[in-house]
Amino acid sequence: GVQLVAAGSDRLLVSATGAVSVFRGNGDSLFLAPPGSEVVLKKAGATFEMSPRGSLAKSVYDSLGRLVYAQDINNNRDSVKWEGSTDKILKVKDPVGKEITFNYNGSGTFTHFTSLSGGAARETRVTINATTNQLTRDSIPSPTAAPYTTTYTYQSYPGTKTVVLAKRIGVLTDTTVVVYDSTAKRRPVQVKLP
Repeated sequence: GVQLVAAGSDRLLVSATGAVSVFRGNGDSLFLAPPGSEVVLKKAGATFEMSPRGSLAKSVYDSLGRLVYAQDINNNRDSVKWEGSTDKILKVKDPVGKEITFNYNGSGTFTHFTSLSGGAARETRVTINATTNQLTRDSIPSPTAAPYTTTYTYQSYPGTKTVVLAKRIGVLTDTTVVVYDSTAKRRPVQVKLP
C-alpha cells in the first residue's frame, strides 16, 4: 500500500507502484506539497494527516509512515492495525465494523486470513514459497475431501529481479495463462482463459 517515509525533514509519499511524491518539510511539521498538488500534509501529534485541500476527508499515518486509517467526508473510516513496529498487518476494519484478520506462522510468514462474510467467519488459507515469498496456492473454505484450491506459477527474469504471474490453475485444472508483450517491457497483453 501507500507509505509516508521520512527523508530528513521531508516526507515521501510512496505509492504501491513505487511512484513518489515529495513533500518538502520545514522542521518535520510544515510541509510544502509537490507542484500542482491539491493535497495538504500536516503533523498532528505523533501522526501525519493528509487531506485534499478544503475537505474533511483524510488519511492518517503513524510515526513510522504506515496508514492507520482513511476517513471520507462523512466520517466513514477504514482502519488498519499493525504488529508493533513491523510491516505486518494484523487487521483491516471497514466503516461498519467488519474485520479481516491476518494470521502468520512462527517464522512470520503469512498463512491465512479470516473474514466475516454474511456474518460467519470464513478462513482463506494460502501457501507462500519460503524462498521467493511468492503466493503459490490459496484455498477458500471447502470440504477437506474436495478442497477448492488455486495454484499460481511465475516467470522470473534473471538479473532483473522481475517476476511476473505466468499461470493460475484452478480446482478443475482450469488454467489461465498470462501472455506478456516482450522480455523488455513485460506488460500483459493477453490472457488465455480455460
